[in-house]
Amino acid sequence: MSRGDGYDQIFSLWGIQESLLQAYRSIFITAESIIISVAATIATSSPVSALMLTFLGCFQLWMWHRVCANRAKDVSFTQWLLARAEEGADVSAPLACFKRFQAGNVITINDRSVWRDIEKAMVSHVHDEQFIAMTNSPTRRWMEIYLPLLFLLLWLYFACVALNNLMPSILGFLGRLGLG
Repeated sequence: MSRGDGYDQIFSLWGIQESLLQAYRSIFITAESIIISVAATIATSSPVSALMLTFLGCFQLWMWHRVCANRAKDVSFTQWLLARAEEGADVSAPLACFKRFQAGNVITINDRSVWRDIEKAMVSHVHDEQFIAMTNSPTRRWMEIYLPLLFLLLWLYFACVALNNLMPSILGFLGRLGLG
């Protein structure tokens, strides 16, 4: 079977999206590692600063999840477009198709439809099983769920260490107020 129109453009678009996803992951993992290292170092000597870093680190985890999950959907979509082109479908304007997907539109190629909002797509039956499978790869689960959860557990641990080191000061302050 011959490739459909737009295959080379889609392949290039996929490469860009995949590179962006890997770069974003690297940035977030590096930033989390640096911030958590500093928090671990100062958790006992400067617990207030460690707690502030904990809030920063947790906010960054939320950003990591939002940014990487969205980019991962983009990667899956471009893979899905490549699969359609390999099946012989013509995708003459892959960038416009990609931008419509990013905008939240339903994309249909050769009677197969996908939608960026996977949960809503499942309810409305606007989904392609191959696309859903592409979004659920084991590597993606590790990078988007398990690794951020590991960082979250580390943040909770260092927050507890910092709070434990602050407790005598808090109890002393409450005692001076007559509340302790």
